Amino acid sequence: MADPRFFSAPSPIRLSELAKIANATLPADADPDRSFNDVAPLDSAGPEHVSFFENRKYLGALAETSAGAIILAETVRERAPNSAILLISDDPYRAYARVANAFHPVARVETPGVAAGSYVADDAVLGTGCQVDAGAVISLGARLGSG
Repeated sequence: MADPRFFSAPSPIRLSELAKIANATLPADADPDRSFNDVAPLDSAGPEHVSFFENRKYLGALAETSAGAIILAETVRERAPNSAILLISDDPYRAYARVANAFHPVARVETPGVAAGSYVADDAVLGTGCQVDAGAVISLGARLGSG
């Protein structure tokens, strides 16, 4: 659940599309047309949210979550609640990052460049289309790719 001061409300995404985005296995008995509205942490997710589990420190939150879908590894699927659709992934953290980006894509930079009030070291390399905003510091030896 992104802060509405910084992100617009996301559009719903179908479960089948989320599985593709996450490169995760969709259960055969899941409704591929079911839509989800956003991502959220395990402890605050509701049935309309996608969450993820990767750190065993949060096993309690996994067991008690109300998330509608959870991205997790095969090895912990038995610890998840029966109410959630499980999207099985070899890399749940990366899969969740892709899903979160689908709901809240990074805005494209309209006018790239280096803003006044930023610092870029003399030997730093900025790829084509980079934008360095005021207050940013690009340190010695940094190499930023395009965009």
